[in-house]
Amino acid sequence: MTSIQYTVGSIQTPAHTTLKIYNVRGQLVRTLVDEPKTAGNYEVIWDGKDDHGSEVASGIYLCKLQVKDKSQSKKMLLIK
Repeated sequence: MTSIQYTVGSIQTPAHTTLKIYNVRGQLVRTLVDEPKTAGNYEVIWDGKDDHGSEVASGIYLCKLQVKDKSQSKKMLLIK
């Protein structure tokens, strides 16, 4: 399991926020967040499983945070 911390910037009203995990081929592995969020700091846990509950292989994954029309991606290394 890994903890992913993220920040939603200073917005006045809740903004639709998604946090998704992709493999290196660009295929969606898991959606961790898909809901409106207000400004603040958040944390979500990824248990190393895909959206179907199956464990994924060790390797490099991309974590993509999108808030409204802005997005940011980070590489992650999953080691089992």
